[in-house]
Formats: sequence, C-alpha cells, structure tokens
Amino acid sequence: RHLRPLRRPFRAMATAESQFSSTFARALNVGLAAAQAVSETTTKVCVVCRQRVLLPNVGTCQECQQPRCQGCTVSVNVFDIAEEGKTVRVCTVCAPVVQERFRQANYAERLKRVESFLANNLEPYVYSAESRMHKTLRLGGTLFTGLKHVADFLPLGKAATAVKSGFYLVRYGPLMFAGNEIMHALQLLVDLARHVDTGGKAASPEFFAGLYYMMGEQHGARGACPRMSYAEHCDASGRVLAPSPEVIAHLRRLALLVYVAREASPPDAQRLLRQALPSGKLILAEFFEARHRPSYFLAAAAQDKRAYLVLPGTRTPSDWSTDLDAAVQEFDGGYGHKGMLSSAQWLLDTVGPSIVRLHGAGFEVAVVGHSLGAGVAAFFTCLMRIQIPHLQCYGFGTPPCIDASLVPRLEECMVTVVCRDDVVPRLTVHAVQDLVDSVLCPGQVAKTKQWMNEDWTAVQNMERVVELRRRGQPVPAVDASPAQRDAKLAALMEAGVDRDVALQALEAEGGDLERALLKATELEHSGATGAEPVAPPAGAA
Repeated sequence: RHLRPLRRPFRAMATAESQFSSTFARALNVGLAAAQAVSETTTKVCVVCRQRVLLPNVGTCQECQQPRCQGCTVSVNVFDIAEEGKTVRVCTVCAPVVQERFRQANYAERLKRVESFLANNLEPYVYSAESRMHKTLRLGGTLFTGLKHVADFLPLGKAATAVKSGFYLVRYGPLMFAGNEIMHALQLLVDLARHVDTGGKAASPEFFAGLYYMMGEQHGARGACPRMSYAEHCDASGRVLAPSPEVIAHLRRLALLVYVAREASPPDAQRLLRQALPSGKLILAEFFEARHRPSYFLAAAAQDKRAYLVLPGTRTPSDWSTDLDAAVQEFDGGYGHKGMLSSAQWLLDTVGPSIVRLHGAGFEVAVVGHSLGAGVAAFFTCLMRIQIPHLQCYGFGTPPCIDASLVPRLEECMVTVVCRDDVVPRLTVHAVQDLVDSVLCPGQVAKTKQWMNEDWTAVQNMERVVELRRRGQPVPAVDASPAQRDAKLAALMEAGVDRDVALQALEAEGGDLERALLKATELEHSGATGAEPVAPPAGAA
C-alpha cells in the first residue's frame, strides 16, 4: 500500500514508451515506402546486371524491350544509305543474336549495291536530315571560327580568351563522349613510351629546348645547302633512284582519292569523286566511331574496269585509340601492329566479299590508304591476296606497322610514299631513342645552352627597348659595334640620306636600319634635324 503511489509514474512511462515505439514504427514504414516509391520512380533495374540505375543512364533494348544500363549496352551498325551511321542499341544478352542478324543483312545490302553498280543502276548517296545536335555543332563551330580569327589580332583582353576557349570547346568538345576509349588510348601510349629507355630525360625541359634548337639548326643547314636532302638520298653513283614518270602520274591520281576520303559524309565524297575519278561512282562509304572499325570508301569506274578501296587516316577519337593500340601481335610468321591488324581483319569480313565480287566481274582492284589507313591497307592486302593474288596497295605516309620478316611479302605488292619530313613513317621506338640521344648528347647540350643565353639576352634587350619607347625616351643602339654602326650609316648615305640625318635616325631607332630609313625620311620632311656633324665612315661615298 505504501508503494502504490510510486507505481503510477512507471506505468505512465511504459505507456508513453509503447506509444512512441508504435509511432516510430509507423513513421519508419512510411519512410521506407516513400523511399521505395522514389526509387521506383527515378531508377530502373538493368535486365543484365540487375543493378538499379538512374533513369538518365537507362535505355531500352531494341530487341527484348527491357531496360539496360550504359555498361550493358552494345551498338550494332546497320548499313543504310538513307541514314548515315545508323545503329541499333541492344543489351549484351541480345547482342550476339542481333549482331549476327545484322551482319548477314549488311552483307546482303552491300552486295546489292555492287550488283546495282554492275547493272548500271546504282542509287547515289543523298544528304540525310541533319540532327539538331549536328546542326548546333556545325553552326557553333563556324561562328567561333570566325570570332577566333577576329580575336587573334584585336586587343580584346579577357573577351579574346573567352572566344578562343569557346572555339576549342565547340571544336573538340565531342571528344568527351569517348571517355573510356580515350583513357584506354592514353594507357596504351604510356605502355608504348616505356619501351624507350631514356631515364625520364625525354620529358625534361632540356630535351624540348634542345629539340627546338636542333630543328632550327638543321633548317638553317638545309637553307644554306638546298641540295642537302638530294645528296642524302644519292646512291654510290651519285644518282637518286626515282620511279618512272608513269608511276608518278599514277600516284598523283591516287592522291586525289585520298582527298576524297577526307570528306565528312558520303554525299560530299561522292561529289568530290567526280573530279578525282570522272567516270567513277561511289559504291560503298561507311563511317564508324568504334575501336578497330575503320571508315572506308569503295569506288569504281566501269569504263576503265578499275576499283579502289580507299582508307582515310585518323578521323575520330576511336581511330586514335586504334593508332595507340601498338601492342605486338603475331601475323603470318612475323609480328605487326595489333590495332591495325585487328582493323584489317574486321574490314576483310565487312567489305571483302564486295571486292571479290568486283574482281570476279573483271575489275582491277587497288587498295589506297593514308596514315592509319595505309597501315590497315597493308595488312588488308596481305589477307586479301589469298583470294586476289594480284591485288596492289598504295600507302601515303604509311606508319611503321610490321617487322622485318614481313617486308618481303609487301615489297611485291605495295608502294608507299613518304613525304619529305613526315614524322609518321619514321615514328618507331628506335627512332625516338636515336632522337633523344642526339638531342641530349654533350655537344648538342652545349650549343643549346649557348643559344638559350643569346636568346635570353635578346629578350632582355627587347624589353628595354619597349620600355624606353613607352616612356618616349630615345632608344640607344643595342650591342652595336663601330663597324656595324659604320656599315649601317654607309647604307643610309648610299640611299641618299644626309649623314647627319642618318646618324640621328639610327640613334633614335636603336640601330634598326629599316626603321632608321623611315625615321630619316620623316626628319627630312619635317626639317627637325639637329644632329652634330660627324665624320663619314670609312669607305663611304
């Protein structure tokens, strides 16, 4: 009985605790239901990886109509001349079936165009409707290109910087869409650089400064001896081996096809082909933006019975990743560039049947490539000569892509053209090693330091001249010896300038002969000559 009053607070606390627990449980259930509703509204479950993904990163498989995330998506190319670059995006589960179906369909469509060409009823390529994104990039690029040219010579300050930044953003912004491939390409570049054992010297300021001055030195040596390059290529008899005029003329015609392959769309290439190959027609033209998927053009002239497969150089970030996929891969008893070999093998399955059909119809087929396309063309020719034994290949700026054991196979079927100072055909690990060694040798380093000191002194003198001109003070002659001063004074006097005026003009212009001549003319017209008489230089008239 005495403890009864103490029980009431405990009962109240127990009741309150029970009510709180009940309220908390209801609130938790409501929160979980709300979170689930938000999750179901803003996310979807990928049909492949079963992960919930935000809606902006979710698409629908065009085969099974199920949601799929970006990581579980495969793009399948569809050959359609009415819609350039048409693709079907499917999940990785449906990809093998869809790829095989469209491979057969694309194969049939390409052969259909070849048959139409042989029957002289080929349907030409036409311009497709421009998407809003492509139109924005095109117009934005044109606008910023014009503004950039204006900003290059107008003192717009921060505005010029903004214009130039916008120009490069519009021009190169689409590179960001290929993030994964760019990262892969950079990794391949790092792996390739490791083959050159330079101890980190190739990335030093001394190397880049030495390279700059060595290039200037060689440029000056070539200017002093214009026939230096000719002498470097002479044989023991003093003659340079040159191809016949017929081969030169043929290569010039093929070079026009390389320009055709640089066009941005099949209709543009078709239009330019009329100038490069007047009687020719564009049978196939496909652009790809995937690794190991080279763009190509197949053109033929019915009158001449000639067909050309033209492979352009690097065009897209995907092509860059193919360039840098420089791992060594075994090929026919030798070794070759992995990225180019993989591209050639894909091209063999894609356009090989069409070329075989043209060859069977009596056409003489040739493969023409430039840069990356020339390397792919070399491997493609080796693969196709099993079916077309007399297939010929012509490469412009062919990169080093095979080892010595494969050279005999290409010597009999390929002509490669190296333009004088083109770095691409010389870009090998050994060439880079030799370049680093020549730039960083003690003699070249000593000359580099000397020239850097001379240039730095000239920069300091120029800064002093500019500062004096800004203040309106007379600019003294910079490092002018008496002999140089007398020679400049004599030159002005020979031009008809009075010696007093000539001396005054030279002192006012800091020894600059051309400016002194203009200054002397100004002084003579204004009559403001107050220089003291001086003796004429030795030998002056």
